[in-house]
Amino acid sequence: MRSIERMVAFVGIAAAVILLPLLIEVRGYEIVMRKLFNAPSAFLQAIEWEAFTFLVLLSLGHAYLRDAHVRVDILRDRLRPATKAVIELVGYVVFILPFALIVIVAGTEYAADAYRDGERSALAYGRPWRWLIKGALAFGVGLFLLAATSAAIRNLRFLFRGTGGPAPDGGSGK
Repeated sequence: MRSIERMVAFVGIAAAVILLPLLIEVRGYEIVMRKLFNAPSAFLQAIEWEAFTFLVLLSLGHAYLRDAHVRVDILRDRLRPATKAVIELVGYVVFILPFALIVIVAGTEYAADAYRDGERSALAYGRPWRWLIKGALAFGVGLFLLAATSAAIRNLRFLFRGTGGPAPDGGSGK
């Protein structure tokens, strides 16, 4: 589990290190060009949108491992550790697992169709490799599923063995 968590974290951190500076530079350039020279760029706006999409998809699993996702903490903080673990497991089985599997299967088909058809972006001069951003959907959700599965295993271990504590932090064991 630790090696899977490290791999998910590595991808999320690498995505942030590469894409955040790109996003800042592109947005800064776009603002200057639009405000000072009245020359906005559809190409740069498309690059910004795609970079942001990659960032979100590739860092979703890491955010889950670091407990940086949305919860109703005001209620959850009052619960016993075993109850928190059960809620996490129910959420995994009822919501995360089916959602992730559907997105991974459909997203893989979606990316494969784009690759096979040579699909190009309709915006910004028809950039090729549209399959890459579509494939990031399945890949990013796959990383998220790995992170959530790790947390689910930790919660099961806690409930059945009483070891390691529940994974209320999404599985990082903090």
